[in-house]
Amino acid sequence: AEPGQTAPPRSDGVIPPSADQPSTGVAEESLGQPGAATCSDGAAAMSKAEARRIRKEQRKEERREFMKNQRREKKRAKQQRKQEARQEFLEAMAPDERAAFLEKKKAEVVARKAEEQASLQHAFDSGRPRVVINCSFSNTS
Repeated sequence: AEPGQTAPPRSDGVIPPSADQPSTGVAEESLGQPGAATCSDGAAAMSKAEARRIRKEQRKEERREFMKNQRREKKRAKQQRKQEARQEFLEAMAPDERAAFLEKKKAEVVARKAEEQASLQHAFDSGRPRVVINCSFSNTS
């Protein structure tokens, strides 16, 4: 570590002293109560159980982040495959056939949106409006 910066914690959860903070030379576990480590300035640090709990939480968080990234990558790859399949499907068609197919799909989308809007308008007019509340508190980014 550079001067003025702390070194990263070791795998056992103990932060080694930085270059500008010399170690006392006393074993960390010899001071204070048994099973508890102390810092070089003599203040009591966390117990072994608490250090283990913190390491476990860190591993759990790292695993959660890793799985989140894995899901994101799988989703992105699936979307890419779908786009490529659609592109190949459209390229295999004749130009006039492709134009007719795309017009048909656009008409289906417009019809579906019109049906949904009509359903919502009917529900509103009959005094039973449909209200949707998003109760999601997770990150969507």
